[in-house]
Amino acid sequence: MRKLRWSLCLLVAVLMIPFAFAQSAPDVTPRAPNPQATANADQVANILGISQLVSRARSLHAQMPCESSPTLPELTLRQDILETVTAASLEVDGVLAELESERARLSELSAALQARRDRALNLTNVAGLITGTGLGIAVNAMQFSSSTANLGNGLGVGSGIASTALSIIGIRQQHGPQRTVGRIPNMLAPLFARPAELNSDYPEAVLAYLRSVPPGEAADAGSRLDQLMTE
Repeated sequence: MRKLRWSLCLLVAVLMIPFAFAQSAPDVTPRAPNPQATANADQVANILGISQLVSRARSLHAQMPCESSPTLPELTLRQDILETVTAASLEVDGVLAELESERARLSELSAALQARRDRALNLTNVAGLITGTGLGIAVNAMQFSSSTANLGNGLGVGSGIASTALSIIGIRQQHGPQRTVGRIPNMLAPLFARPAELNSDYPEAVLAYLRSVPPGEAADAGSRLDQLMTE
């Protein structure tokens, strides 16, 4: 789950690169682009269907003289790119919100089950203290009189049996109780072809990104989703 969330956060960062490449900064000395960032940007632009828009924006920007104001066609291209990128970014944010909702619900349920387990163990320990130490004192006290010695022996045997039974119960209680999680988003289910609950779905752009091979990696390395499933 953490790896999936990290991959989607990376997608949010990469989504803004195509728009950034379409921006102009005439008063700043251009730096050599990062090849990896460029490859990721081109891949995401292709997934979003704005490759031609980004290419046209780059071409128009390259033809413009330095310190010139953007033209109307260039501004229109930027607006189209920004709208597409913003919409895709909001879709990714929705997936991340569902992931956080699932994690929060599971954490809440885990804390409640741990509290129940700790309470049951505490009660078992108290009962073991009573049957072990408390009854042991009573057994020893009964040994002072021959008339109560046999009763004390029987009580000692019962105390040992009870202590053993409580120890076994305590060992079983360490595993903690179980409880169904109910209807909460199960965001890994669609990726493993399992039945989905509530809003456990992915937009097409997110699925296309997960099913694509990262730039610079061999095809046999598998897609991002294949690598996630392997890990």
